[in-house]
Amino acid sequence: ARGTVCKQVFHVGKNQRPLVCCREPGKPPRFARLEWNPFYYGIRIAGILFVALVIAVPPLVVRSVRRKAARERAARANAFRAWTLEAMDTGTVIFDAAGRLISINRKAREMLGLPVEAPGTLNGFAKQLRGTEVERVVELLRELDKSRRDRIEAELAIKRAGSNQLWLVTADRLRDEEGRVIGKAVALRDVTETVRSQQLLSWAMLARRLAHEVKTPIASVLLAAEKIRRLIADLPPEKRERSQTYFDVMFREIERTRDLAETMMQVADLERDKREAVDINSVVREALQLLSPQLDSGIEIQTTTADDLPPIEGSRAQISLAIANVLKNAVQAIEGEGKIRVRTFLAHGLQEPCDPDRTYVAVEIADSGQGIPEEVRDRIFDPYFSRKPSGTGLGLAIVKTVLEDHGGCIEVESTPGVGTTFWLYFPAGPTNGDQGPKAQPAQG
Repeated sequence: ARGTVCKQVFHVGKNQRPLVCCREPGKPPRFARLEWNPFYYGIRIAGILFVALVIAVPPLVVRSVRRKAARERAARANAFRAWTLEAMDTGTVIFDAAGRLISINRKAREMLGLPVEAPGTLNGFAKQLRGTEVERVVELLRELDKSRRDRIEAELAIKRAGSNQLWLVTADRLRDEEGRVIGKAVALRDVTETVRSQQLLSWAMLARRLAHEVKTPIASVLLAAEKIRRLIADLPPEKRERSQTYFDVMFREIERTRDLAETMMQVADLERDKREAVDINSVVREALQLLSPQLDSGIEIQTTTADDLPPIEGSRAQISLAIANVLKNAVQAIEGEGKIRVRTFLAHGLQEPCDPDRTYVAVEIADSGQGIPEEVRDRIFDPYFSRKPSGTGLGLAIVKTVLEDHGGCIEVESTPGVGTTFWLYFPAGPTNGDQGPKAQPAQG
Protein backbone atom coordinates (compact mmCIF):
# COMPACT_ATOMS: atom_id res chain seq x y z
CA ALA A 1 0.00 0.00 0.00
CA ARG A 2 1.12 3.57 -0.54
CA GLY A 3 2.92 5.06 2.40
CA THR A 4 4.12 1.64 3.70
CA VAL A 5 7.71 1.64 4.85
CA CYS A 6 9.73 -1.18 3.33
CA LYS A 7 13.20 -2.04 4.57
CA GLN A 8 14.33 -4.47 1.85
CA VAL A 9 14.73 -3.84 -1.85
CA PHE A 10 15.61 -6.50 -4.45
CA HIS A 11 17.00 -5.81 -7.92
CA VAL A 12 15.76 -8.56 -10.22
CA GLY A 13 16.72 -7.11 -13.61
CA LYS A 14 19.14 -4.69 -15.11
CA ASN A 15 16.57 -2.55 -16.86
CA GLN A 16 13.64 -3.25 -14.57
CA ARG A 17 12.44 -1.33 -11.58
CA PRO A 18 13.51 -2.96 -8.29
CA LEU A 19 11.15 -5.10 -6.14
CA VAL A 20 10.39 -4.24 -2.58
CA CYS A 21 9.64 -6.77 0.14
CA CYS A 22 7.25 -5.49 2.74
CA ARG A 23 6.73 -7.36 5.99
CA GLU A 24 3.90 -6.50 8.32
CA PRO A 25 3.58 -8.01 11.78
CA GLY A 26 1.55 -11.25 11.67
CA LYS A 27 1.30 -11.26 7.91
CA PRO A 28 3.26 -12.96 5.18
CA PRO A 29 5.68 -10.78 3.19
CA ARG A 30 4.45 -9.00 0.06
CA PHE A 31 6.42 -8.06 -3.02
CA ALA A 32 5.72 -5.03 -5.12
CA ARG A 33 7.41 -2.93 -7.77
CA LEU A 34 9.09 0.26 -6.44
CA GLU A 35 7.42 3.44 -7.59
CA TRP A 36 9.53 6.63 -7.89
CA ASN A 37 8.35 9.86 -6.31
CA PRO A 38 9.63 12.69 -8.57
CA PHE A 39 8.59 15.40 -6.17
CA TYR A 40 10.36 13.80 -3.24
CA TYR A 41 13.59 13.17 -5.09
CA GLY A 42 13.40 16.55 -6.83
CA ILE A 43 13.29 18.24 -3.46
CA ARG A 44 16.23 16.14 -2.28
CA ILE A 45 18.31 16.90 -5.36
CA ALA A 46 17.45 20.61 -5.20
CA GLY A 47 18.52 20.68 -1.59
CA ILE A 48 21.81 19.01 -2.41
CA LEU A 49 22.45 21.47 -5.27
CA PHE A 50 21.55 24.41 -3.05
CA VAL A 51 23.99 23.30 -0.40
CA ALA A 52 26.68 22.85 -3.07
CA LEU A 53 26.03 26.33 -4.42
CA VAL A 54 26.11 27.85 -0.96
CA ILE A 55 29.48 26.23 -0.37
CA ALA A 56 31.06 26.81 -3.80
CA VAL A 57 29.68 30.15 -5.08
CA PRO A 58 30.86 32.62 -2.39
CA PRO A 59 34.56 31.82 -2.91
CA LEU A 60 34.06 32.19 -6.67
CA VAL A 61 32.33 35.53 -6.19
CA VAL A 62 35.04 36.71 -3.82
CA ARG A 63 37.77 35.71 -6.27
CA SER A 64 35.95 37.45 -9.12
CA VAL A 65 35.54 40.64 -7.08
CA ARG A 66 39.18 40.54 -6.09
CA ARG A 67 40.30 40.03 -9.69
CA LYS A 68 38.14 42.95 -10.81
CA ALA A 69 39.52 45.17 -8.05
CA ALA A 70 43.06 44.13 -8.99
CA ARG A 71 42.40 44.98 -12.64
CA GLU A 72 41.01 48.37 -11.63
CA ARG A 73 44.00 49.06 -9.40
CA ALA A 74 46.36 48.05 -12.21
CA ALA A 75 44.46 50.27 -14.65
CA ARG A 76 44.67 53.23 -12.25
CA ALA A 77 48.36 52.59 -11.64
CA ASN A 78 48.99 52.40 -15.39
CA ALA A 79 47.05 55.64 -15.87
CA PHE A 80 49.09 57.38 -13.17
CA ARG A 81 52.33 56.04 -14.65
CA ALA A 82 51.29 57.16 -18.12
CA TRP A 83 50.37 60.63 -16.81
CA THR A 84 53.66 60.89 -14.93
CA LEU A 85 55.58 59.79 -18.01
CA GLU A 86 53.80 62.36 -20.19
CA ALA A 87 54.41 65.17 -17.69
CA MET A 88 58.13 64.48 -17.31
CA ASP A 89 60.69 66.99 -18.58
CA THR A 90 62.86 64.05 -19.61
CA GLY A 91 62.13 62.43 -22.96
CA THR A 92 61.67 58.66 -22.55
CA VAL A 93 61.42 55.92 -25.19
CA ILE A 94 61.04 52.24 -24.22
CA PHE A 95 61.42 49.18 -26.48
CA ASP A 96 60.95 45.49 -25.66
CA ALA A 97 63.60 42.83 -26.31
CA ALA A 98 62.34 42.37 -29.89
CA GLY A 99 62.69 46.09 -30.68
CA ARG A 100 58.97 46.87 -30.55
CA LEU A 101 57.96 50.26 -29.19
CA ILE A 102 56.39 50.01 -25.74
CA SER A 103 56.14 53.65 -24.74
CA ILE A 104 57.18 57.14 -25.83
CA ASN A 105 56.24 60.29 -23.96
CA ARG A 106 55.39 63.79 -25.15
CA LYS A 107 58.81 65.27 -24.36
CA ALA A 108 60.59 62.60 -26.41
CA ARG A 109 58.31 63.23 -29.40
CA GLU A 110 59.02 66.96 -29.18
CA MET A 111 62.78 66.56 -28.84
CA LEU A 112 63.04 63.99 -31.63
CA GLY A 113 60.58 65.80 -33.89
CA LEU A 114 58.27 62.78 -34.17
CA PRO A 115 54.51 62.82 -34.85
CA VAL A 116 51.94 61.62 -32.31
CA GLU A 117 51.81 58.26 -34.11
CA ALA A 118 55.47 57.39 -33.65
CA PRO A 119 57.08 54.45 -35.50
CA GLY A 120 56.25 51.14 -33.82
CA THR A 121 59.72 49.59 -33.97
CA LEU A 122 63.35 50.53 -33.46
CA ASN A 123 63.96 50.07 -37.19
CA GLY A 124 61.12 52.49 -37.85
CA PHE A 125 62.76 55.00 -35.54
CA ALA A 126 66.05 54.57 -37.38
CA LYS A 127 64.37 55.35 -40.73
CA GLN A 128 62.47 58.32 -39.29
CA LEU A 129 65.56 59.90 -37.72
CA ARG A 130 68.06 59.05 -40.47
CA GLY A 131 69.99 62.08 -41.67
CA THR A 132 68.93 64.27 -38.72
CA GLU A 133 70.93 65.65 -35.80
CA VAL A 134 69.21 63.22 -33.42
CA GLU A 135 70.17 60.09 -35.39
CA ARG A 136 72.81 59.51 -32.72
CA VAL A 137 70.02 58.44 -30.32
CA VAL A 138 69.32 55.30 -32.37
CA GLU A 139 73.04 54.67 -32.75
CA LEU A 140 73.39 54.57 -28.96
CA LEU A 141 70.70 51.89 -28.73
CA ARG A 142 72.49 49.88 -31.42
CA GLU A 143 75.76 50.20 -29.50
CA LEU A 144 73.99 49.01 -26.37
CA ASP A 145 72.87 45.83 -28.17
CA LYS A 146 76.42 45.11 -29.32
CA SER A 147 78.14 45.83 -26.01
CA ARG A 148 78.02 44.07 -22.67
CA ARG A 149 77.29 47.24 -20.78
CA ASP A 150 73.89 47.99 -19.30
CA ARG A 151 74.22 51.76 -19.76
CA ILE A 152 75.73 54.12 -22.32
CA GLU A 153 75.75 57.91 -21.92
CA ALA A 154 76.58 60.59 -24.46
CA GLU A 155 76.26 64.34 -24.94
CA LEU A 156 74.71 65.68 -28.13
CA ALA A 157 75.12 69.24 -29.42
CA ILE A 158 71.86 70.17 -31.18
CA LYS A 159 70.93 73.38 -32.99
CA ARG A 160 67.24 74.26 -32.64
CA ALA A 161 65.43 77.49 -33.57
CA GLY A 162 68.70 79.36 -33.90
CA SER A 163 70.06 78.37 -30.49
CA ASN A 164 72.55 75.71 -29.50
CA GLN A 165 71.31 73.01 -27.15
CA LEU A 166 73.16 70.37 -25.19
CA TRP A 167 71.42 67.03 -24.58
CA LEU A 168 72.41 64.29 -22.18
CA VAL A 169 71.33 60.97 -23.72
CA THR A 170 71.26 57.79 -21.62
CA ALA A 171 70.59 54.34 -23.11
CA ASP A 172 69.79 51.58 -20.58
CA ARG A 173 69.34 47.84 -20.88
CA LEU A 174 66.21 46.72 -18.97
CA ARG A 175 66.23 43.50 -16.94
CA ASP A 176 63.62 41.67 -14.86
CA GLU A 177 64.08 40.46 -11.27
CA GLU A 178 65.88 37.35 -12.49
CA GLY A 179 68.32 39.35 -14.59
CA ARG A 180 66.86 38.48 -17.97
CA VAL A 181 66.91 41.21 -20.63
CA ILE A 182 63.36 42.41 -21.30
CA GLY A 183 64.05 45.52 -23.35
CA LYS A 184 65.91 48.81 -23.58
CA ALA A 185 65.14 52.45 -22.97
CA VAL A 186 66.61 55.81 -23.85
CA ALA A 187 66.27 59.00 -21.77
CA LEU A 188 66.77 62.47 -23.29
CA ARG A 189 67.51 65.49 -21.09
CA ASP A 190 68.07 69.04 -22.29
CA VAL A 191 70.83 70.26 -19.96
CA THR A 192 71.53 73.48 -21.87
CA GLU A 193 70.31 75.81 -19.14
CA THR A 194 71.96 73.82 -16.37
CA VAL A 195 75.35 73.85 -18.07
CA ARG A 196 74.96 77.48 -19.07
CA SER A 197 74.06 78.47 -15.51
CA GLN A 198 77.11 76.69 -14.16
CA GLN A 199 79.35 78.32 -16.74
CA LEU A 200 77.89 81.76 -16.12
CA LEU A 201 78.23 81.36 -12.37
CA SER A 202 81.87 80.31 -12.67
CA TRP A 203 82.59 83.07 -15.16
CA ALA A 204 80.84 85.69 -13.04
CA MET A 205 82.83 84.73 -9.95
CA LEU A 206 86.09 84.91 -11.91
CA ALA A 207 85.13 88.19 -13.59
CA ARG A 208 84.11 89.81 -10.32
CA ARG A 209 87.34 88.84 -8.59
CA LEU A 210 89.53 89.80 -11.54
CA ALA A 211 87.80 93.15 -12.02
CA HIS A 212 88.08 93.94 -8.34
CA GLU A 213 91.80 93.11 -8.34
CA VAL A 214 92.40 95.27 -11.43
CA LYS A 215 90.33 98.35 -10.54
CA THR A 216 92.25 99.26 -7.40
CA PRO A 217 95.74 99.53 -8.96
CA ILE A 218 94.30 101.20 -12.07
CA ALA A 219 92.85 103.97 -9.94
CA SER A 220 96.30 104.58 -8.46
CA VAL A 221 97.92 104.53 -11.90
CA LEU A 222 95.39 107.05 -13.27
CA LEU A 223 96.04 109.35 -10.34
CA ALA A 224 99.78 109.17 -10.99
CA ALA A 225 99.20 109.72 -14.70
CA GLU A 226 97.40 113.00 -14.02
CA LYS A 227 100.43 114.19 -12.08
CA ILE A 228 102.69 113.19 -14.96
CA ARG A 229 100.45 115.15 -17.34
CA ARG A 230 101.02 118.30 -15.30
CA LEU A 231 104.76 117.68 -15.23
CA ILE A 232 104.82 117.29 -19.01
CA ALA A 233 103.15 120.67 -19.38
CA ASP A 234 106.16 122.27 -17.65
CA LEU A 235 108.72 120.66 -19.98
CA PRO A 236 110.50 122.60 -22.73
CA PRO A 237 108.61 122.51 -26.06
CA GLU A 238 111.11 120.20 -27.77
CA LYS A 239 110.65 117.54 -25.05
CA ARG A 240 106.99 118.20 -24.32
CA GLU A 241 105.65 117.01 -27.71
CA ARG A 242 107.48 113.69 -27.63
CA SER A 243 106.63 113.05 -23.98
CA GLN A 244 102.98 113.93 -24.62
CA THR A 245 102.80 111.35 -27.43
CA TYR A 246 104.09 108.59 -25.19
CA PHE A 247 101.83 109.73 -22.39
CA ASP A 248 98.71 109.70 -24.59
CA VAL A 249 99.37 106.08 -25.61
CA MET A 250 99.89 105.08 -21.98
CA PHE A 251 96.82 106.95 -20.75
CA ARG A 252 94.60 105.51 -23.50
CA GLU A 253 95.59 101.94 -22.64
CA ILE A 254 95.06 102.55 -18.93
CA GLU A 255 91.55 103.86 -19.63
CA ARG A 256 90.87 100.86 -21.85
CA THR A 257 91.88 98.51 -19.04
CA ARG A 258 89.66 100.43 -16.63
CA ASP A 259 86.70 100.18 -19.03
CA LEU A 260 87.30 96.45 -19.39
CA ALA A 261 87.29 95.99 -15.62
CA GLU A 262 84.07 98.00 -15.30
CA THR A 263 82.42 95.97 -18.05
CA MET A 264 83.39 92.72 -16.36
CA MET A 265 82.02 93.98 -13.04
CA GLN A 266 78.82 95.06 -14.76
CA VAL A 267 78.27 91.64 -16.29
CA ALA A 268 79.23 89.78 -13.12
CA ASP A 269 76.75 91.80 -11.06
CA LEU A 270 73.76 91.12 -13.32
CA GLU A 271 70.87 89.57 -11.41
CA ARG A 272 70.36 86.70 -13.82
CA ASP A 273 67.72 84.87 -11.82
CA LYS A 274 65.58 87.91 -11.05
CA ARG A 275 62.85 87.74 -13.69
CA GLU A 276 59.99 90.18 -13.98
CA ALA A 277 57.60 91.70 -16.51
CA VAL A 278 59.64 94.32 -18.38
CA ASP A 279 58.18 97.21 -20.39
CA ILE A 280 60.57 97.54 -23.33
CA ASN A 281 59.56 101.14 -24.09
CA SER A 282 60.49 102.31 -20.60
CA VAL A 283 63.84 100.51 -20.85
CA VAL A 284 64.56 102.23 -24.18
CA ARG A 285 63.70 105.65 -22.72
CA GLU A 286 65.99 105.08 -19.73
CA ALA A 287 68.84 103.92 -21.97
CA LEU A 288 68.51 107.04 -24.15
CA GLN A 289 68.56 109.28 -21.07
CA LEU A 290 71.76 107.64 -19.85
CA LEU A 291 73.26 107.99 -23.33
CA SER A 292 72.52 111.71 -23.74
CA PRO A 293 75.67 112.96 -21.93
CA GLN A 294 77.81 111.00 -24.43
CA LEU A 295 76.12 112.48 -27.51
CA ASP A 296 77.86 115.06 -29.64
CA SER A 297 75.84 118.03 -30.79
CA GLY A 298 75.84 116.72 -34.35
CA ILE A 299 74.06 113.42 -33.54
CA GLU A 300 70.27 113.38 -33.83
CA ILE A 301 68.13 110.75 -32.08
CA GLN A 302 64.80 109.71 -33.62
CA THR A 303 62.56 107.49 -31.50
CA THR A 304 59.37 105.63 -32.47
CA THR A 305 57.76 103.33 -29.91
CA ALA A 306 54.73 101.11 -30.52
CA ASP A 307 51.81 101.30 -28.12
CA ASP A 308 50.35 98.34 -26.22
CA LEU A 309 53.41 96.13 -26.55
CA PRO A 310 53.24 93.03 -24.35
CA PRO A 311 55.76 92.82 -21.50
CA ILE A 312 58.94 90.80 -21.74
CA GLU A 313 59.53 88.19 -19.06
CA GLY A 314 63.16 88.65 -18.09
CA SER A 315 65.87 90.53 -16.25
CA ARG A 316 65.43 94.28 -16.57
CA ALA A 317 69.11 94.86 -15.81
CA GLN A 318 70.24 92.54 -18.59
CA ILE A 319 67.81 93.92 -21.17
CA SER A 320 68.83 97.48 -20.31
CA LEU A 321 72.52 96.58 -20.63
CA ALA A 322 71.98 94.98 -24.05
CA ILE A 323 70.15 98.01 -25.44
CA ALA A 324 72.69 100.43 -23.93
CA ASN A 325 75.59 98.54 -25.51
CA VAL A 326 74.05 98.68 -28.99
CA LEU A 327 73.29 102.39 -28.57
CA LYS A 328 76.86 103.01 -27.44
CA ASN A 329 78.15 101.23 -30.55
CA ALA A 330 75.88 103.39 -32.71
CA VAL A 331 77.27 106.59 -31.17
CA GLN A 332 80.87 105.43 -31.65
CA ALA A 333 80.19 104.51 -35.29
CA ILE A 334 79.19 108.09 -36.19
CA GLU A 335 81.95 110.56 -36.93
CA GLY A 336 80.71 114.12 -36.82
CA GLU A 337 77.06 114.51 -37.75
CA GLY A 338 74.62 111.65 -38.09
CA LYS A 339 71.37 110.06 -37.02
CA ILE A 340 70.39 107.23 -34.71
CA ARG A 341 66.89 105.82 -35.13
CA VAL A 342 65.32 103.72 -32.40
CA ARG A 343 62.05 101.86 -32.97
CA THR A 344 60.04 99.28 -31.02
CA PHE A 345 57.39 97.04 -32.56
CA LEU A 346 55.85 93.57 -32.50
CA ALA A 347 57.36 91.07 -34.96
CA HIS A 348 56.44 87.56 -36.07
CA GLY A 349 57.15 85.11 -38.88
CA LEU A 350 60.89 85.71 -38.62
CA GLN A 351 63.65 83.66 -40.21
CA GLU A 352 66.37 81.72 -38.45
CA PRO A 353 68.12 82.20 -36.09
CA CYS A 354 64.76 83.30 -34.70
CA ASP A 355 61.79 80.96 -34.26
CA PRO A 356 59.28 81.51 -37.10
CA ASP A 357 56.41 80.35 -34.89
CA ARG A 358 57.02 82.85 -32.08
CA THR A 359 56.04 86.47 -31.62
CA TYR A 360 58.75 88.89 -30.51
CA VAL A 361 58.99 92.35 -29.03
CA ALA A 362 61.59 93.98 -31.26
CA VAL A 363 63.99 96.87 -30.74
CA GLU A 364 65.50 98.33 -33.90
CA ILE A 365 68.58 100.55 -33.57
CA ALA A 366 69.90 102.05 -36.81
CA ASP A 367 72.80 104.45 -37.24
CA SER A 368 74.19 106.39 -40.18
CA GLY A 369 77.77 105.61 -39.24
CA GLN A 370 80.71 103.97 -40.96
CA GLY A 371 79.13 100.54 -41.33
CA ILE A 372 80.73 97.16 -40.73
CA PRO A 373 82.94 95.56 -43.41
CA GLU A 374 81.53 92.29 -44.69
CA GLU A 375 84.74 90.36 -43.93
CA VAL A 376 84.40 90.96 -40.17
CA ARG A 377 80.61 90.95 -39.86
CA ASP A 378 80.50 87.34 -38.67
CA ARG A 379 82.98 88.07 -35.88
CA ILE A 380 81.39 91.10 -34.22
CA PHE A 381 79.67 88.96 -31.57
CA ASP A 382 82.85 87.08 -30.66
CA PRO A 383 84.23 87.92 -27.20
CA TYR A 384 87.20 90.31 -27.25
CA PHE A 385 86.85 91.09 -30.94
CA SER A 386 86.88 94.84 -31.58
CA ARG A 387 87.71 97.08 -34.54
CA LYS A 388 88.34 100.04 -32.23
CA PRO A 389 91.78 100.38 -30.62
CA SER A 390 90.19 101.30 -27.29
CA GLY A 391 87.37 98.75 -27.47
CA THR A 392 87.01 95.87 -25.01
CA GLY A 393 85.40 93.49 -27.50
CA LEU A 394 82.74 92.49 -24.96
CA GLY A 395 79.86 94.84 -25.78
CA LEU A 396 78.15 92.92 -28.58
CA ALA A 397 79.16 89.56 -27.07
CA ILE A 398 77.20 90.58 -23.96
CA VAL A 399 74.26 91.66 -26.12
CA LYS A 400 74.08 88.28 -27.84
CA THR A 401 74.40 86.42 -24.53
CA VAL A 402 71.54 88.45 -23.02
CA LEU A 403 69.32 87.75 -26.04
CA GLU A 404 70.04 84.01 -25.94
CA ASP A 405 69.51 83.93 -22.18
CA HIS A 406 66.00 85.33 -22.74
CA GLY A 407 65.20 82.95 -25.60
CA GLY A 408 65.55 85.73 -28.15
CA CYS A 409 67.81 86.44 -31.10
CA ILE A 410 69.68 89.28 -32.76
CA GLU A 411 70.11 90.29 -36.40
CA VAL A 412 72.36 92.85 -38.06
CA GLU A 413 72.60 94.41 -41.51
CA SER A 414 75.27 96.88 -42.49
CA THR A 415 76.51 98.76 -45.52
CA PRO A 416 79.97 100.34 -45.29
CA GLY A 417 79.69 104.10 -45.59
CA VAL A 418 75.89 104.02 -45.17
CA GLY A 419 75.15 102.65 -41.71
CA THR A 420 74.25 99.67 -39.55
CA THR A 421 70.96 98.34 -38.19
CA PHE A 422 70.58 95.98 -35.27
CA TRP A 423 67.35 94.15 -34.42
CA LEU A 424 66.99 92.79 -30.90
CA TYR A 425 64.13 90.28 -30.62
CA PHE A 426 62.77 89.33 -27.18
CA PRO A 427 59.98 86.69 -26.86
CA ALA A 428 56.67 88.45 -26.30
CA GLY A 429 54.11 87.66 -23.66
CA PRO A 430 50.32 87.36 -24.31
CA THR A 431 48.85 90.24 -26.28
CA ASN A 432 45.54 91.25 -27.82
CA GLY A 433 47.14 93.60 -30.30
CA ASP A 434 48.03 93.03 -33.90
CA GLN A 435 51.37 91.60 -34.81
CA GLY A 436 53.69 93.87 -36.69
CA PRO A 437 55.93 93.06 -39.61
CA LYS A 438 59.58 92.17 -39.58
CA ALA A 439 61.93 95.15 -39.43
CA GLN A 440 63.52 96.38 -42.62
CA PRO A 441 67.13 97.54 -42.76
CA ALA A 442 67.77 101.23 -42.26
CA GLN A 443 68.86 103.28 -45.23
CA GLY A 444 71.25 106.14 -44.89
